[in-house]
Amino acid sequence: MNQMGILKGDRGSKGKRSAPGSIHRLQTRIMKFQNSSADERLQQVEQAELELVEVVEEDGDALRRLLNRCVAWLRPAKFCRGDAGIQGSMEDVNLWKLQHRIRRILITILRRLDLDDAVTFQRVEVAVRYLQSCLPNLEDRRSIRSIQQWKSLSKLVESAAPGSTRKSSRGHCFKGHYEPSANVRSVSSVFRVDLPVKLHCSECGLTLVSCWRFQHPRTKVESVLVPRQGHHACEKRLKRRCNWRLLTGRCSICFVHCCHYHCYFSYLFFISRFSKKTSESGVCGMHPIRGTVNSFFSGRVPCYFEANGWHPMDVS
Repeated sequence: MNQMGILKGDRGSKGKRSAPGSIHRLQTRIMKFQNSSADERLQQVEQAELELVEVVEEDGDALRRLLNRCVAWLRPAKFCRGDAGIQGSMEDVNLWKLQHRIRRILITILRRLDLDDAVTFQRVEVAVRYLQSCLPNLEDRRSIRSIQQWKSLSKLVESAAPGSTRKSSRGHCFKGHYEPSANVRSVSSVFRVDLPVKLHCSECGLTLVSCWRFQHPRTKVESVLVPRQGHHACEKRLKRRCNWRLLTGRCSICFVHCCHYHCYFSYLFFISRFSKKTSESGVCGMHPIRGTVNSFFSGRVPCYFEANGWHPMDVS
């Protein structure tokens, strides 16, 4: 994709031109960053990293704004000769290091955003299209600097368009409301209710609302779904896990939290369809799944759930 096409208002996925205002803001940010001194660029990147830590889990709007701002700092991939590595003046080395940090910021943001959502994609379409124009041809025989980062970016924005059949693998929070991923929502035992449940961080007291439940197919026990990593900002600050707790203190409804994200959907899928084989455990049973589930996960570590104050056990 041609960068100039993006900056001149190239047509989007449905044949409509990108919003002129968004394109103009992107052009302005690109020129402003290019005309900044090295110290000013470094200060902007450091500030973006601090903002990302604060909003990575809680605020989808802030993530979209941060993406639109930081993508203007990205420069197209550069090629190098064989294993020559980073060579040149100190200025070139510092520029490479700065671009490395920018790509890391963009990867973190894109992993948290659901580009399959029409509203989300509409607000970041210009940024995504520009990012796609910066991607290198990964089939090129020449060596590409920071190839792993470019591969990650390419995977995150490939075929990005609203209405895509690709399911989102991550949930997200928007204005204090938790929304599980499309994979989790597709499980028959997961459903949405009209009555939201308020939860709070065990450390700072930040509140979160979840309207999503999971009903165990055998015990019929309903559990509230919450983000997989607890409160990310407190976890970064305290270097330990900070869970979401129920404000009401009711014991009849517990919250479920998967400690191994990659097993989350597989676990829900398994107990929804093979619940008769899980007699040693349940969603709120606080015991590891054994036997048949290990073969189902093909060697993956089984999931451990915590509920009503219980904590996951270590895998022995």
